[in-house]
Amino acid sequence: MSVKTAGVGHFTIPTAPAAGVSCTSGAANVLTTTYVQLIASTAAAIYITGIHVEAAAASAATYKLTQLATGGAGSETVVGQYLTPLSTGSTVALGYRQIYPPIPVATATRIACKTADSVGSQATLITLECINQANVVSDGIVVTSNVSQWNGTNVSTPATAGIPDVNVKNMNNVAATAITTVKAVQGLTTADTITTATNLTNLPSIPANWITAAGITAAALNGKGDWNIGKTGYSLTQTFPTNFASLGISAAGKINEVVLTDTLTTYTGNTPQTADVGATALAIKSQTDRLTFSIDNQVDVNVKGP
Repeated sequence: MSVKTAGVGHFTIPTAPAAGVSCTSGAANVLTTTYVQLIASTAAAIYITGIHVEAAAASAATYKLTQLATGGAGSETVVGQYLTPLSTGSTVALGYRQIYPPIPVATATRIACKTADSVGSQATLITLECINQANVVSDGIVVTSNVSQWNGTNVSTPATAGIPDVNVKNMNNVAATAITTVKAVQGLTTADTITTATNLTNLPSIPANWITAAGITAAALNGKGDWNIGKTGYSLTQTFPTNFASLGISAAGKINEVVLTDTLTTYTGNTPQTADVGATALAIKSQTDRLTFSIDNQVDVNVKGP
């Protein structure tokens, strides 16, 4: 923080040129019993920036403590306690203590003090160094309830209040607009997302029931070898043979059926099935009923009489 040197600048309480306000300490190492008023009412809002003390050199106190307070008599509020190193001369002991950060005091405020030292009951002159708050200038940073500028440029309002929006210009000395690869980081968690991965190694086994039908496209396994061997629930296409005769199957779908022709010279199949015996017998009878006898095929019969 910078302060103005022109105009009013720094001033003292009580107003210089004047000796400070005398405040007598209590017993050794004990503060004054009642606050001593330094000013009844400030003319403006001020900062207390330092404190001067002066005591008789003959006291030879090892320390001097000044307690500052603000507020009406009997209801003061402590705003600071300050130890002041002393420089002892032939007749007086003097000391100065800078106060940082400065103590802000509002307009029309009473300021009072108490003192304590190693000797006790010692009178000390107290003088405050102050500056009007209006005479304090900044170093280029506008101090408000919110940070409004960065390097002289207004900061954009964040999308979420209280959380600044940060854009990275450079990363590892590389312009952020050109970054396409991020250095590998160990210890990825389930919340991490990897956009693209190649040449994976040390992969874990696939948990049971992890791959589902909904997660595999219908044609994903087409032409991928013997994946369906030993599996159930599949329909396989098979061409049924049409050469039934070579397998002993009739056109009517009967197996091992005896088939007779008109000439009774051929048949197909093996032993007739039980269900076809009656039909076979009728077929034979219909063929034999058509046979005729002639002189050439008569059988000689010798008939012996009684």
